[in-house]
Amino acid sequence: MKTFDFDYWANLHKTDPERFELERMAALTSEIERLCQDPEKRQRLHAMVWRQQQELSKYKNDTARFNKVVELFWQQFVKFQEGLDKLKDIEKL
Repeated sequence: MKTFDFDYWANLHKTDPERFELERMAALTSEIERLCQDPEKRQRLHAMVWRQQQELSKYKNDTARFNKVVELFWQQFVKFQEGLDKLKDIEKL
């Protein structure tokens, strides 16, 4: 993705939600392919995006969907923090 054009994406979401979803998924896929060189990690990232999509597809209301995104973010943040804490503990040994 070159630069993020908020107005473009916001307008697309308002005027054509189906196209928004298609373009959003294409942009995610493109960024994963561009940024991740390791095929195994790339596959894991694609699987993570798929799992998140499955979870979010349960929510039709934008506010409920947004709240779920925030919840998923914090779940991942906690896992990341736990990983950092483990590394700190190993470093102390």
